[in-house]
Parts: sequence; C-alpha cells; structure tokens
Amino acid sequence: KAFLARKLGVQEQYITPEKTLDALGVDSLDRLEIFMEACDEFGIKDVSDKDAASVQTIQDLYLLIKAKGGFDGIEEAV
Repeated sequence: KAFLARKLGVQEQYITPEKTLDALGVDSLDRLEIFMEACDEFGIKDVSDKDAASVQTIQDLYLLIKAKGGFDGIEEAV
C-alpha cells in the first residue's frame, strides 16, 4: 500500500484490493512504470509482458508480486 500511495500521491486508505488502477487515474504508461518500479522495489526479475498486462486491480498486482516471491521476508500489506 505504501509503495502505491507514494507513487500515485494518494492516501493509503484509497488503496484497496478491489480498486482498479484505472479508478486511481493510472493510464497505460503509468501502469507500466508502476509495474516496473514495483518489480524493482520487491526484487522481482522473472516477469513477462503477459504478467504485466494481467494487472488490472491492486489485488492483481499484490498476487503477482506474491507469486513471484516479492514479499519473502517482509510483512504483507494488502
């Protein structure tokens, strides 16, 4: 949550699992930038374009990061 709130300039309370990136005002270029920065932030290397295209909601992003091992050793926040 903190990563997205910081990146999008919104309060964490607005970052909910069911919220779509579109609803948060994220366009396709912003989506790609957020996705790449999330991968860097959480140490994810093995991500395909298909993975990136599948992310529509906050929950989608969370599940992808979790599936790729990005939350290993840190507290999960969603």
